[in-house]
Amino acid sequence: MRGLGWAPSRKNPNLCARCCERLPPGGAETDIAVFFADVRNYTGFAEKLPPAQLANTMNRFYQTAIQTVIHHDGLVDKLLGDAVMALFIPGVAGPNYRLKAVRATAQLMRQINDATSASPLAIGIGIHAGPAFVGNLGSAQIVDLTAIGDTVNVAARLQGAAAPGEILVTEELAGLAAQDFGDLERRTLTLKGREQPMIVRVLQLSQ
Repeated sequence: MRGLGWAPSRKNPNLCARCCERLPPGGAETDIAVFFADVRNYTGFAEKLPPAQLANTMNRFYQTAIQTVIHHDGLVDKLLGDAVMALFIPGVAGPNYRLKAVRATAQLMRQINDATSASPLAIGIGIHAGPAFVGNLGSAQIVDLTAIGDTVNVAARLQGAAAPGEILVTEELAGLAAQDFGDLERRTLTLKGREQPMIVRVLQLSQ
């Protein structure tokens, strides 16, 4: 069936490519959860390692992130050099897509902590939920299934503000995070490009 286009999606191999990246250009607005996970101090980290060793280290990070996202029925949107962007969409992850996204960030943080206990590799994560435009965007030659909108921008900004080992969770997801982790530290941040300060919760997992 691969010759007819029925192959696993590169966004999540449990899905068919025809249902994801091979859909026609366009999309629709829907509520999603999205997170960005980024390796902290990547530039300094890369400076100290030979390229092949750096590639092996980053591949372990990518593989851990990808497996975690797939396990929680998310989509791996992009690998962004030293970061991973993941989407959790109701039509794919089901009605508990927001909770699955929160749990995926916690699992990813735990696994990175466990896998790199003897290594300087550390990550920061930002997660948010809300409306976004989801679909295949690009040109006639190249399209990619992705999400755009303020929800995605906020998650990316939170990732940039997260310290090593921190998951910054917006108020939209704080109640769900509290189900598993109890009350979380409250922090007020002013994110680049946004006029009003934002209240977030800080999830830190013991290593």
